Amino acid sequence: MRGRLGGLRDLWGKSAREAMKTIQLAGIFVLSLLSAGCSTTTPEPEPDAVQVSDPLENMNRFFFGLNQRLDRDAARPAANAYKE
Repeated sequence: MRGRLGGLRDLWGKSAREAMKTIQLAGIFVLSLLSAGCSTTTPEPEPDAVQVSDPLENMNRFFFGLNQRLDRDAARPAANAYKE
C-alpha cells in the first residue's frame, strides 16, 4: 500500500522521506533569505544633507500661513454653507 506521500516517489524518483527532507531544506533556505532581508539597517545621513538651507523658506512660510488663513476664513465657511 502506498503511503500518504507515496506520490512523491514518482515525482522525483526518491523515497518519500528523502523528498520531504528536500522540501524542508528548501523551505528553511527560503525563510532564511526572507528574514535576512529584514535585518538590514538604514545608512547614516550625510552631514551635508542635514544642513541644507532653503533660500525661499521665508516666502514658503508666508504663503503657507496665507493658505491656512484663507482656508480657515473663506473656504471652510463656504464649504459648510454649501453642505447645509
